[in-house]
Parts: sequence; C-alpha cells; structure tokens
Amino acid sequence: AYHYATPVSQISEMQAIGFNVINRENTTISDMVIKADIIEPDGNITTIESPLPPIAPGVDTLVFFDSYTPPALVGKYEVVISNNRYTTAGDTLRRTFEITEYTFAVDNLELIDAGLWSNTSFQAGGLIYQTGALYFTGPNEGTATYSSFGISNIDSIYTGNSVADVINVLLYDADSDEDGVLNFQTGGFDDISGDVVALGSYILQGNETFDQLVHVPLEDFFIGGGTPPTLKPNHAYYLSLLYDGTENGSGRCPGFNASSSEDYLVYDGNALTTPLLMDALYSGWNSGTTVNRLQMSGFVSTNQPKPNNLDASKFSITPNPGNEYVNLNLDLESVNERVAITILTPSGRLIRSQHLSDFQSGQVRFDVKDVPSGTYLMWIRTAEGVTIKQVAICH
Repeated sequence: AYHYATPVSQISEMQAIGFNVINRENTTISDMVIKADIIEPDGNITTIESPLPPIAPGVDTLVFFDSYTPPALVGKYEVVISNNRYTTAGDTLRRTFEITEYTFAVDNLELIDAGLWSNTSFQAGGLIYQTGALYFTGPNEGTATYSSFGISNIDSIYTGNSVADVINVLLYDADSDEDGVLNFQTGGFDDISGDVVALGSYILQGNETFDQLVHVPLEDFFIGGGTPPTLKPNHAYYLSLLYDGTENGSGRCPGFNASSSEDYLVYDGNALTTPLLMDALYSGWNSGTTVNRLQMSGFVSTNQPKPNNLDASKFSITPNPGNEYVNLNLDLESVNERVAITILTPSGRLIRSQHLSDFQSGQVRFDVKDVPSGTYLMWIRTAEGVTIKQVAICH
C-alpha cells in the first residue's frame, strides 16, 4: 500500500488498502458491502470484504479493508474492488502492485518519456532539484545495494564537465528516533538532520536515454569503503536524487525517467512518496511518476558506473562543529579545472556555495555566522571524486 513494487524479502502486512465511496443517489445508501478480490500471480484469489455504514446523499467516504499480507510469490497482483449494488464498469476499481526479486519502486516498472521537468521552477528554486521516494522495509533487515534511475533529457543538461554533471544519491532514515512517526510529518523535510545513512554518485555520460536506467552503488555513510548500508526491519527510508545546476550554468532542469498511470501513494494523509522539488511536495507532472528505485542484496547490475568517491585523505573539514566559520581543506593530486563546494540543508536547500577554477590545494572558508545552528551537508565535487559530509553549526 506504500509503494508499487516490494522485494519478496521485504513483504509485510498491507494495512492501508483504501478507496473512496461517493453517494450520488438522492437517498441514503444502506447495506452496502465492498469486496476486494486480490488475484495473485499463481491465479489464486484472496477475497476480503468490508461492510459500509449508511452513507448520506452527496457524502464522500474513505474506507479501508482489513489488512492483507501477500504470499512470498514474485509477480504481479491485481486488486479488483467491486460492490453488491452497482455493476457498471465505473463502479469496479482495478489496481495492481508487484512483488519483485530485489526491487523497491514507486513507479510501475514501465518507462515512458514523460518530460517531468520545468526550467522555470528549477531556476526559481535556486537551481537545486531533488526528487525522492519513501520505502518501508518488512520484518527482516536487509542490505540496500543500488539506486536505479535514469535521465530522459540528457541533450539539455550534459556538459562534459564532471563537476557539473553529477547526480548524487542520498538514502535517509525517515524515522531515526524510532517513535513510529515519520520525521517529515512533524518537522518537514529539514527534520532529517543527520539522518543520511548511505550515499552514491553518478557522472552523466551524455548517452543516457529515457528507456534505460543506471544502477549506482550505495555506500554506508558512516562505514565507507564501499560497504552497502544495512536497513532496519519494519522501518521507513527515503531515497533521494540530488542535482545542483549552478556549475552547469544553463538553467536547464534534469528530467528523470518516469512511469505513467501510477499515482504517487499517500501515507497517513501526507503525500510523502512524492518527489522533493525545492523543498515542496508535488503530486506529479504530465501523469508521470519519477523512477527512483531502491535495490536490495542479490540485485545484479547491468549498467553500473565506475565508483566516483573522493578519497578521504584529500580533504578535511575544520572546525566541525563550526561557529563563525567552517573551512574545507583540500589537497588534490593535480590542478582541477573546476571544483564546486556546496552547503545544503538535509533536504537540499542551498545555504552556501563556492565554485573554484584551476584549484589543487588550499583552504576554502565559509562564513556561517548567520546560519542557524543545526546539522548540514557539505557536497564536494572535484574531477577526482565526489563526496558529501555532515557539517554541524553551533552558536
């Protein structure tokens, strides 16, 4: 009920299979029963029913079935919702979901060229674009190995400059205090300070198409060394793609690959599976759903980029936490034509940024006297690698 596709190792009880009933009659509807026939991949049909309370004329009622736990069976499931009073085609609902070998997805696993971008909104938002997807693990812990996504408008954004052509991947713990309430619900997207658990980065190659995905390895944020993160059982995670168009300079927004005819799902009244775009929640563009898949252990990549992590010996951040200033000390192997350093809120909102030419070694200083105390992310992009590190500011 939270995402279209769930790995078979992460199956859990589906507790939010819901639908709307609208009474368009002139009298109260009574004795109505809604039935859901869940057609499983092997042809077996599981039926659950829900009697409705009386519904007055014109009333729109949200109703949920009892929970359903899919069998450990990979394939497509179809849910056919009907009722005991009305039999026209419009009174029967059909939705599908899938159990996969290794893949979490909010898209429906079918790629289209949806054109999901707006240069105007991108420019108004400070040239930062962030999209994401919310995923819930099952009762078993698991290892997250890759983020899968693609670019559908590569001709609009590719420059050949590896500092400009970076898509960064961040995996957030969406309930780090484990109180059962998503952090986003209480404090918004900036209430995930310090909750990054894994990273990855991808350098655009210039030949990406809307019908192909890349699979970017995820590295544990705290362990490093190429170690993938272990996910907690019965837990929520937010997988995010981040692009900064400042170095590109064109003002053109990336278009991520998408699926059609698959609505973004709603969790507890908040559309938290929708993309992030300039600190705002969006319900989709052009009937498309952004592809941003999380792959679990066992997934075999057919299109994997080379690692592009900046070696830890080449940089340090001092002081951390900082009060008036935060310094990045860089010691690169050779002169880099371009270096970009950006300080962001955890949700991707730009705080500070510096872009350097013909740089190899030295100190880059950021004045943070007027930045509120908190935990931020420093995104370092060089020709020798990319990394994101936590930066604390304490006044």
